[in-house]
Amino acid sequence: MKRIETYILLLLLLVAVISCTDEEKEYQPDLYVSFNPAITANTRAQAGEYPQEVPFAVWLYSLPEKKTWSKYHSNATLLADKAVVTNNDGCWSNIPAIFWPHKQNITAFAYSPLDIDADYSHTEGITIEEFDVTSGCYPLFTYPITDISSRYNGGCIAVPFVSALAKIEFRARSMAQIDTVLHLRSLSLDNVHYKGRFNSSPRATWTPTDEVISLEFCEEDIPVEVSSQIIGSKMVLPQTASLPVILVVDVYDNEGTLVEAGRKIVSRPLECNWNVGKYYSYTLNITTDSVTFTTDIFDNYDARNK
Repeated sequence: MKRIETYILLLLLLVAVISCTDEEKEYQPDLYVSFNPAITANTRAQAGEYPQEVPFAVWLYSLPEKKTWSKYHSNATLLADKAVVTNNDGCWSNIPAIFWPHKQNITAFAYSPLDIDADYSHTEGITIEEFDVTSGCYPLFTYPITDISSRYNGGCIAVPFVSALAKIEFRARSMAQIDTVLHLRSLSLDNVHYKGRFNSSPRATWTPTDEVISLEFCEEDIPVEVSSQIIGSKMVLPQTASLPVILVVDVYDNEGTLVEAGRKIVSRPLECNWNVGKYYSYTLNITTDSVTFTTDIFDNYDARNK
């Protein structure tokens, strides 16, 4: 009798093991890797949906679930080497599809657009060589997206893109006497670096070349109001520099008579420490012969709002 009871107990244990195994298969099915890209933003621009028609590239590495990227990245298995990801009927994936390795976590790196010639290494992260900001192509990249588990995301990797450039905005307001009207004809910065090399690791950094240009932010004759107004903005290469703001203004009296044309006003040096993914807004307080400024700095912004 005891033998029968023992046999029944063993049979029940076997059924339980099989049941657990089936349950594990049920809740951990085979998944292929997909993506959910977005553009990070600051308080001046809402977080943006990544453009549906713009492919991007990814590097994917896998490690066993108990091994972290920070400690074991040198042992990681390469799953995708600069694979192109496109939107296919609302699903972001690469072709051929990559199946998520069983009991493995994934670490991802991505950049956009494909017009940028970027590479990746464990030591420097994503790198861009000989970039020219005047090309009109504005690179996006991701910081390392590490140790992603398919248990919690259904195989879909969130891809938060950050602009590799900085954005500079100038605003202006008149501090002139009440019987004086100022018209702004030019607002420029000279000796701005516009070419360089980018690396995302260990810290997102640009190394500018020696080549410089003048940036003009005022595209037309603008009457300067008492309240602050936007004059212009530019995407710029992150850099450290000390640059005065150069203004050219026409001075009118309150009846509209031109008093002086083309007066040049130069500010004290603007201490520029422009960093990756930052938005810098400078408000200029202009009189007939001087200009002062205040600075607001924001974090990552929607790079589509150039």
